[in-house]
Amino acid sequence: MKIIIDPTLFTHALKALKEMNNDCVISFEEDKLFAVLADPSFASLVVLKISKDDFIQYDIEEPVDIGIDISKLLSFVATLKEPVEIEQEDGKLIITSGKFGANMSTVSVSECPNRPRKCVFDDHVSLLSIPVQDLKLAIKQATNSSEILLKTTEKDGTFEVIIEDGTDLYPTTFSKNELTDAVIGDAEVNASLNLLEPILKVIPSKNVTIGVATEYVIKFAAELGKKSSTIFYLAPRIVKE
Repeated sequence: MKIIIDPTLFTHALKALKEMNNDCVISFEEDKLFAVLADPSFASLVVLKISKDDFIQYDIEEPVDIGIDISKLLSFVATLKEPVEIEQEDGKLIITSGKFGANMSTVSVSECPNRPRKCVFDDHVSLLSIPVQDLKLAIKQATNSSEILLKTTEKDGTFEVIIEDGTDLYPTTFSKNELTDAVIGDAEVNASLNLLEPILKVIPSKNVTIGVATEYVIKFAAELGKKSSTIFYLAPRIVKE
């Protein structure tokens, strides 16, 4: 196995994983790097996909799963400016970038418990794209609230972010002409700000695609490269094997 990747892209990917948990199984498949990682309570999870086309070099002789201490790897990669080269040898990751290098021990795959094997994602009634900064500004009103309501209305073609603070309401309304590639149906769902705010901090793209279901799952997807993405889910339904 030998891969070479841009340090900025790799840093964004690792930050997304770190926001969920620390020990993570990363699958190096024939055509992509892939990881699924849930938070300790399994209330949210991230699906990471980096296409081989977004690597500088991607040579995988056969698919392999590697357990990685994300914090340790991120602390090293985040400081790098030159392409990051990674190989595996004798249970260690051999990492080089210009004059800098690291030989890091891997983690046993069996010791990474927050790796959901099978999830069920509800069909999303509404799917829309808005600037991340607009969503951050919308939830800034939540000084004493722990939840927000995401609501889409088919008749008006609107998307609302509603903060309820005691008896006060702070709605932010986006019309359909402000939304990119919007499919609007009738749906509303509550989202925990404790789960949402950390996710918004690590989304690398300017826009975020939001999927709103009739209940449970909310999807936040962001482009990571030409064919790569990080997708966060709040309240996923995880099927235990």
